[in-house]
Amino acid sequence: MQKHKSQQVALSKRIKLLPLESMNEPASIFCDLFYTNVNIIYLFPKEVIDTLLKDKDRIDICALFLACNQQNYEIFSKISIFNNLCLKVDSNFNSLGSLGFIFLQILQASLLHYMDQKDLKAVLGEIKLLRKKGLITFHDERCIIAVFDAYKTKKTKAKVTKNETLSLSGFNYQASSYENLLENIQTLKNILARLPFSESIKFSKIECLQQVSVLGRKDSGKSSLIPLLLFDYVKAHINPVVPTLYKSGKKDITVKYLLKEQIETLSLSPNKDYVSRLKKFDTNEDGATKTISFEDLEDLANSKDGRTSVLDHINIYCEHPFLKIASINMLPSLPTNTLRHLQVDSYIENSEVIIYLISSLEENLQDIKYVLDIIQKATIKQVYIVFTKIDKANLSSQSMKRKLDRFLERIDSKLFIPKTKKAKVLKKLSFHFITINIAYELRSKNISMKEGFDINTSGILKLESELFNSLVNADISNYEVQFLKQILELLKGYIKNPKALTLPSEADIKVLKKNLDSMSANILTATKTLPSRYSSFHTSLKNLKENLYSQFISSLNFALSKRRGTAFNTARLKTSSIESIKVSLQGLMDILTDHFLNNISFNEFKTTLRSLASKFALSPTHKKILTLAEEQIQSIISYESQTSKSIIIADRFAFRLDELLPDNIPWQELKDGEIIKKVKEYFEYYFLILEKNMDLSFSKQIERFESEARFIVSILNATYISFFKDASTKDEGQNLEASLKPFIKELNEINLEHK
Repeated sequence: MQKHKSQQVALSKRIKLLPLESMNEPASIFCDLFYTNVNIIYLFPKEVIDTLLKDKDRIDICALFLACNQQNYEIFSKISIFNNLCLKVDSNFNSLGSLGFIFLQILQASLLHYMDQKDLKAVLGEIKLLRKKGLITFHDERCIIAVFDAYKTKKTKAKVTKNETLSLSGFNYQASSYENLLENIQTLKNILARLPFSESIKFSKIECLQQVSVLGRKDSGKSSLIPLLLFDYVKAHINPVVPTLYKSGKKDITVKYLLKEQIETLSLSPNKDYVSRLKKFDTNEDGATKTISFEDLEDLANSKDGRTSVLDHINIYCEHPFLKIASINMLPSLPTNTLRHLQVDSYIENSEVIIYLISSLEENLQDIKYVLDIIQKATIKQVYIVFTKIDKANLSSQSMKRKLDRFLERIDSKLFIPKTKKAKVLKKLSFHFITINIAYELRSKNISMKEGFDINTSGILKLESELFNSLVNADISNYEVQFLKQILELLKGYIKNPKALTLPSEADIKVLKKNLDSMSANILTATKTLPSRYSSFHTSLKNLKENLYSQFISSLNFALSKRRGTAFNTARLKTSSIESIKVSLQGLMDILTDHFLNNISFNEFKTTLRSLASKFALSPTHKKILTLAEEQIQSIISYESQTSKSIIIADRFAFRLDELLPDNIPWQELKDGEIIKKVKEYFEYYFLILEKNMDLSFSKQIERFESEARFIVSILNATYISFFKDASTKDEGQNLEASLKPFIKELNEINLEHK
């Protein structure tokens, strides 16, 4: 390779340059990707670059120079800011003439040679903005990302396993393509909104594709784990008295208040102290969201006066790269009150990954119960059981193994499911032993050892590596993304070879249109008829409450008459009552499930959809679209959620009964009547919570069917009726080929795969 003209620039124009034996890897990759046969042998001195980047807009300056290349140099050279910056580097710039472009190459190599790595992410952000404004292409952006990857000490294809990574922020996020996945999804949605055949499809806003929920009992280390995982971005140790959600975005904190209806229901609680706190802090915000300061957040987290009782959840936004892959939900300690426990259950259901923390100092059978409930949920893909405080428990490797074996044995013995299913469920579990506080000190104080632990033996690196790898390699389950993938495949196939498209006959189109119109009518009828049938459910629930209360009080009175003056063991009575509630609720659930499944309009919708799949799979892509539609409708009819929530409420009722009626309560305490009065209050309150919760669950189920069924019909109308209509029209200005033409390059560059 011949010497680069940087030597000519240096000698002929007396511009101050330093000789360079060889370019560093980023500069070399940059030249290979953007230029041909370029070997820079001179750089600007470091002090020149430092002077240039002392400007407060140093990020913008870096991005501007790196975005310029052979294809857009003429445009950039006409920008006054660009010329002024070049003159700031060297006053001879205007006299270079045709060598001005060589000057730019030397400057780009110098920037890449001296660039501070902490600025990489910010520069990439500006590069994206330049691409969105049309100054550079999508390909240019991807090339610059590849250049910046060269700064990484570890380069893999969506996998990091070595322990050299100092924290979760140090992983190679670009390699997983997650950096651009959400952006690509939005780009495709924007294009589809502008294409005639697909403009009627209404997509929802997707903030994040995966969720990680962190939970455990009190003092297990939840509030300390988050600053460790999100090191350098989150400093505060926030006690999760309400669900605290860490999301990707510009630094901000918001709180969302409970709805007025929720406050009114909770105010009926027999717990007078709780009701008093609700009334004290209820400012009638009715579901409002407000921004608060970091100081206010600390006050909330540390408050003991109950001011958080009126909050639904807290959002904490920060720009940690991990949060683009998955948001993190830090959930209240278990056990907790009914409202918070129901919230915990909902967040778990919407999560793909759970981190369950157990203190090595106080392992409890409740942990086994909670883990058993979690791993059996169909939506959960991975559960990390993290034993914390191993430094304080002074656990040896043998002690850890024994603890792990004992925990697994207990889980296995209480998992009453078929062997094949059990093996699949147990495979979700991954075990870790971590000393959270020591690991945090090692990172924050930049020390290599504390109390005999280094960053490797602290256990955090293994957890972070597994967590990162499991998320970036996971299949995206979001149903809208699955449909988007198929539409993108359909469009790319048509762009590649429009003539290969087999058009359905006019008769087939008429049948398809008639079926889709029928499905739309079915949705309307089903959503009107389903709620009207729930009146029998309310009557059954009321009868259940009255019968169980009557049996409970009769049993107490009988025992009092037979055991005068002696202690009375209430354990059997309480257990039988709670089990009766659970069994009866399951029966009610089965009735309601059958009601949904037997709804005529719902069944007609499913039947029509099934017939389309068997008769009108016009291409492999169309077949996939219909299969996805069938699977999505089938997934709606699942009552795992309602059942688990009803059990949570019943268990909380059992806890309150234990408080009111200890197992061996003195006869005199029962005789005075005050306890019986409170028992009635709790029966009324917890059955009211059950009724409200089941009402809410089923109304959400109907809403979900309506919204997702309408979305599916809009997808089918677009990909069958409108797509083929636009493809077959004779009007060259209005056909599919013409409408796609402005978007061909962008569509071909979109990739919705992240692995």
